[in-house]
Amino acid sequence: MIIGQDQAIAALRQLASDRTGVDPATPSSARLMTAARAALGEDVRPGEIIVAAQALHLGLVQEITRAAVVCETFFCRGPLDFAAVQDHVRTLGNRPISAWSAACATGEEAYTLAAALMAAGCNAPSVLGTDLVPDHIAAANAATYGRWSVRIAELFPLLNGCKDGAYTVRQDVRDRVRFRVHNLLQPLPPRRPFDIIMCRNVLMYLPTKRRRVVLQNMLSVLSKDGLLILSAMEFDPVSLPDGLEQLPMDSVQAFRLRRAGSKKSRPVSAIPSRSQRVQPRAQTRPPATPARNRVQQADKRPPVEGGADAVREHVVILEQIESGRRPRALRRLKSMRQRWPDYLPAMLEEALLESGQGNTKAARKLMQGILMMTDDRPVLEIVKGPEDLPVKYFRMAAAAYLRENRSNR
Repeated sequence: MIIGQDQAIAALRQLASDRTGVDPATPSSARLMTAARAALGEDVRPGEIIVAAQALHLGLVQEITRAAVVCETFFCRGPLDFAAVQDHVRTLGNRPISAWSAACATGEEAYTLAAALMAAGCNAPSVLGTDLVPDHIAAANAATYGRWSVRIAELFPLLNGCKDGAYTVRQDVRDRVRFRVHNLLQPLPPRRPFDIIMCRNVLMYLPTKRRRVVLQNMLSVLSKDGLLILSAMEFDPVSLPDGLEQLPMDSVQAFRLRRAGSKKSRPVSAIPSRSQRVQPRAQTRPPATPARNRVQQADKRPPVEGGADAVREHVVILEQIESGRRPRALRRLKSMRQRWPDYLPAMLEEALLESGQGNTKAARKLMQGILMMTDDRPVLEIVKGPEDLPVKYFRMAAAAYLRENRSNR
C-alpha cells in the first residue's frame, strides 16, 4: 500500500485537533507539513509522518502545536474590555484581586490586565497567564517585546521606554504576573476562584463541543461575583453553559455566574455569526432602472462609513490577521478604504499592518489621515466597529504612532 501526502496531512490535522482543540480544517496543509519537516527532517516520508503522529513523537507534537495555534496579540488590545474590568473590580471592595489571562500567547494581555488592575487601585492584584505553547510562555517570562506588540498608546503605566527597538515591561507590573503552560481543554488544578477571567480570540477556532468544554472549565474557577470577558468576534450563544449569564454591557462580551432566580435569556452576540457574515454575491445583471428613479436610488447609497456591512467585512479581515494571512488582509483593507473611505477602524488596522511590514511611510500617511478626518469630531463620539470605540481612541493611537515614528528630515 502506497501512503501519500494527503494521508500524512490528515494524520497531522488530527494530531493538531487532539492537542489544541482546533477544528481539524483550521491549520493549512503547508503549515502542517513545514512543522512536520522541522521536527522529523526535510526528507521525511508520508508514512514516517503518520507513524510519528500516532506515536505522539515529542518533537512533532511541539511543532504541530506551535503551527496550529495563532499568536496574534498586542498590549492594550480591546480597551473597552479593560475599562469594564476596572469598573467591575471597583465594586469588589479592598480584597486582593485574582485574574486569569487564558491563552495569553506571549503575555501582552496578561501584563495589560495586571496594569489595568493596578491603575484601578486594586490591592496587590495577582494575574495568571497560561498558554499551550512552552515557547510562548518563555517569551512572556522574558517580558521584552518589539514594536509589533506596541501598536497603540498605553492605557496604563505598563512599559519602560523603547531601547534599540525593544520594550520591556515595568518591574512593578511583572511582579504581579506569573505564567504557566496549560491546555484550556483541561481544568486548572484546584485553587482560589478568579475574580476576572479573560479569554479572547480563542473560542473562534474551536468546534462547538470543545468551546463548551473550555467555558465549563472557566466557569468552575470563576468566583461567585467574578467577571468573564470573551471576544466579541468569537462569541457563540450556542456554546454558553447554563451556569453563565450575559451582562448588559455595551460593546463588551461580559458574563457572570447565573444567580438564583435570574431568568434565562437569549444571549446577544455583538458580531454576526459566520453564517451571517458577508458572502460573495452572484454576478447577475440588474433590471434596467427608469431614469426618473435613479436620483431617488442615489440617495439610498450606503454611507461612506459603511455601517454594519463594513463591520462584517472588518471581522472577516481580523480573522485573516489572526490566522497569519496578513498580506491577504492588507489587500482587503485597501479595498475597504476605497469602498468606505471614512471607516476609521479599517484605516487604523491598515496603518498597523503597513507598519508591521516595515512600510512606515504608508503607515504615517494613514495615521495623518486619521487625525485629519477626526479633527472636528467630538472626542467621545462612538465609532462603530468590531469593538465600538470613541474618536479619542483613534486620535490617541495615531498621535502616539506619529510621535514614535517621526519622518527623517
